[in-house]
Amino acid sequence: MSDSIDFNTRNQARQMYWRGYSIAQISNDLDIAYATVDSWKRREKWDDAPIVLRVEGAIDMRLCQLIDKPDKTNTEFREIEALTKSFERTDRIKRFESGGNEADLNPKIKNRNQGKRK
Repeated sequence: MSDSIDFNTRNQARQMYWRGYSIAQISNDLDIAYATVDSWKRREKWDDAPIVLRVEGAIDMRLCQLIDKPDKTNTEFREIEALTKSFERTDRIKRFESGGNEADLNPKIKNRNQGKRK
């Protein structure tokens, strides 16, 4: 199995786990040994992942599906735009959680003291 296939399969397995599939179901559906999936789960600490990482993974999967689709509707273009904005929000949340400040969550706060004072 090549590294890219292994990486994609691992991502798919992780997303399935976060959606509520059991290790046995993931193993069966993806035709991977139970011990392999269980090892990924323990090594990567899927149970300890913050919610923002789980949401980001779901956004990423949906965004890739839409981008790969050859003929997109206007609704799908709007969904792509909304998903990319959601990525920006999750990035702000991650910066805030890693020791940032309120300006990381709301760019307007960062800009409000930039202009000339009256």
